Amino acid sequence: MQTPRTEEPRSLSEDLIQLRADVAAFHQEARNTPPYDPRKVWLSFGLGAGTALAVFIIVSLMKHLG
Repeated sequence: MQTPRTEEPRSLSEDLIQLRADVAAFHQEARNTPPYDPRKVWLSFGLGAGTALAVFIIVSLMKHLG
């Protein structure tokens, strides 16, 4: 069973015009992205590594002391 179309069929030239407009908008959006900030990456990595190290130390101490 096919779903009925709600759009009018478009010609190939209209599709190409729409595609070019979409690509141009994507290109403009990609050019305006903020610069790469390595602090954000290192912050999340550091928090994750610190949490893993803390869990490892706590579990090691519990095994050693208990």
